[in-house]
Amino acid sequence: MNRERIIEEFVKQINIPSVSGNEEEFSQYLETRLKDLGLSVEKDSFGNIFAILPGNTTGKKPVLFCAHMDTVPTDPVKYYIDGDKIKANGSQILGADDKAATTALLEMLHSLKEEGVSHGDVEVLLTVQEEIGLIGAKNFDLGKARSQFFFVLDYSGPIGLAVYSAPFANEFHFRFFGKAAHAGSEPEKGISAIQALAMAISNMPLGRIDSETTANIGIISGGRATNIVADFAEMKGEARSRNPQKLEKQTQLMLQAAEEAAISVGARVEIDCRREYEGYTLKEDDDIILILKEALSSIGSSLKLVAAGGASDANVFNFKGRKSLVLSCGYEYPHTREEEVSISQMVDLSRLLKEIVLKA
Repeated sequence: MNRERIIEEFVKQINIPSVSGNEEEFSQYLETRLKDLGLSVEKDSFGNIFAILPGNTTGKKPVLFCAHMDTVPTDPVKYYIDGDKIKANGSQILGADDKAATTALLEMLHSLKEEGVSHGDVEVLLTVQEEIGLIGAKNFDLGKARSQFFFVLDYSGPIGLAVYSAPFANEFHFRFFGKAAHAGSEPEKGISAIQALAMAISNMPLGRIDSETTANIGIISGGRATNIVADFAEMKGEARSRNPQKLEKQTQLMLQAAEEAAISVGARVEIDCRREYEGYTLKEDDDIILILKEALSSIGSSLKLVAAGGASDANVFNFKGRKSLVLSCGYEYPHTREEEVSISQMVDLSRLLKEIVLKA
């Protein structure tokens, strides 16, 4: 793998903005690069890119690599190189999540082309709007892909980590309705929706529930003025668990807390609860894990399986019947102004992806 080419490619990519919902410029760049490397490329109506490098031999299984094109919101990227690390300068994110992955993918494809090694079909899926709800993955037509093995490049930490289990999640929207009144002259005639909301939160188990389960209220709004008893307040939150039974229990506790709080002050509550995404747990002897383990061994590394508290495109693909495993990409502190990526780790990720292609 060409270290200098990886550095040049990564720097070029992070300087192309691709905040969720505005990936078009970056998408056009990647589309051109993939075509230049000999892949057939198509873009669906949602903006996802699906590309194929045809195999040059028989008897090899197709493999799919997935990365997302979007980043969380950021100002124009400013970076500096410190030894083996490329770092954000402390004023915004770097974008290594997930441009370390797209960089390594292109380098792996370069290597396959330059060395002319025997390989099966290599499928590349680059999704949009992953950061705001896995939207690209949810809307991609999986019938386009032949591969039964999806390697999703979207996790922090050194090469060798793989997410074998990720949570199910429910999303909540609570709307509390009270009765307005003058807060100074006749507050007893009012029913405070904000008070009902506050009581609901205070009675909800939140934060770290257990090793598999978390819950959070993340958005609150309501009221019109300090001298009016609030007749409306709302909040949004979520609950996650790698155990669907625990998620159901946590969900019921949150719904019950909201309903009881509303009743206690004479208010009314409307609740929307929906499944945001499905979870998954792979087995250690699944073929996709065995392929990864063998590929890691070939580059002198070892496998460490981890259970995650967050979701990725792999949640969608596993739910739809395609075995999907999330791989680490060598970056650290994603979504923060301290984000950084190891150059040598991007080199190793490129090597690993090539070995996966050869081992499939």
